[in-house]
Amino acid sequence: MAAIREVEEETGLDVRVSGLIGIYTDCDMEYPNGDKAHSICIVYELEMIGGALKCDHLETVDLQYFSLDDMPELFCKQHEETKNDLQKRRNEAKH
Repeated sequence: MAAIREVEEETGLDVRVSGLIGIYTDCDMEYPNGDKAHSICIVYELEMIGGALKCDHLETVDLQYFSLDDMPELFCKQHEETKNDLQKRRNEAKH
């Protein structure tokens, strides 16, 4: 699966897919250099099964773990929607 390969290439982590969080398609964004894009983002829930976190310095410039409550400002609307969906899932699991 492409998601597993991409995670390993960009983070050094070995993962398995444990679920689908959502598909986000309603985001127009503008990058700092002025490029504009309409993206489709498919977000999976992953389970880490090995590897070690390392930055590839090609597609990633920094990697860190954050709790949902301590996340810094996110890059775009899709990321905010994903965070909101994760918070909803967490709240539903508590009840």
